[in-house]
Amino acid sequence: MVQRAEENLTSYGVDGSRFSFLVSDMNHKRNVQGASFDVVLCLGYFYHTLNHMALWQLMASTGARHLILDGTVEPTDAPVIALMQEDISHHANGTSAEGVIGGQILVGHPSPSALGLLCEQVGFSFALVDWGPILQKLRPEAEPLRRLPSAGDPLADYAYGSRVTGLATRRVL
Repeated sequence: MVQRAEENLTSYGVDGSRFSFLVSDMNHKRNVQGASFDVVLCLGYFYHTLNHMALWQLMASTGARHLILDGTVEPTDAPVIALMQEDISHHANGTSAEGVIGGQILVGHPSPSALGLLCEQVGFSFALVDWGPILQKLRPEAEPLRRLPSAGDPLADYAYGSRVTGLATRRVL
């Protein structure tokens, strides 16, 4: 993904000295401690952990002005984090040196409003991307979803509300 992002920026004429990517996770904080970034991308991770506050504190500590978030959420208006177990044998699921019992790790899917509260707690405002107009353009004939999305239709996750994209912007005090 990083290679594709670098190629994409270069194809738009952005000089390579103006961007860099660091791939890390909150379980390996030493990779980012003391680092400073303009933007932090948290893509497909925040629902594979139970350490949500530590994740937000780590992202805020980078000095980034913006956090771009994308991932699975609990589709409810209530500010909750729904607990569930993940099988760690799947490469995309949560892993940790601790907390694995019987091949399962406990994770939490925050609701959109819980994401907002987490961001606010570390000094960011939060806004969700409205996928409605984008999906309407991409799928004008699509029926409204009345069921959980399927793995065969990734855009359905956004239409159903079980996946979101959000932008957190550092508040200026």
